[in-house]
Amino acid sequence: MSLGPRVPCYGPRGQLLSNSSDDALTSAHLSQKYPVPFAGSHEELGLEKSWMSPDGRYGPYGFGEEDKSYSRTVVDWDTVDWGLLQNDCFALNAHRFTSEAAKFLNNPVRFAWKSAGKVPEDHQWTDFSGSRRTAIILRAYDGYDYKKRDMQHIRSLIVEASLRTGG
Repeated sequence: MSLGPRVPCYGPRGQLLSNSSDDALTSAHLSQKYPVPFAGSHEELGLEKSWMSPDGRYGPYGFGEEDKSYSRTVVDWDTVDWGLLQNDCFALNAHRFTSEAAKFLNNPVRFAWKSAGKVPEDHQWTDFSGSRRTAIILRAYDGYDYKKRDMQHIRSLIVEASLRTGG
């Protein structure tokens, strides 16, 4: 089954992520010697030999915004409604997802003779039609003191795993 095309979503700066250079990750091609991988090959995988600075990786999510040289639009991160951004993104891309949730089969008997139960068949990825959404759950202890870096990582997860992928 062919999925419909992804519809671009809005990011924390109020612009479509596909049109916002402030929300883009940047890397640089340097003439320095590139590290040899422990296993495998960059060429065989078609990977470019590029470097990503902390600003190139986390700049779109607030890294370095206190510096005068920060060239992106500054965001008031405390006012960004991440849930609304994700819900709006999902609504724009709802045509790509199945409308029903996966069924939970609670049929195995908890205490049964080993020989009496049936072994459930393994499912393959091809058994599922359409696209499914996946939740990423972050856990922290009560009272965890979130640092700037933690928040930049969380923002990057939301944008890259949800908003940039169409839901």
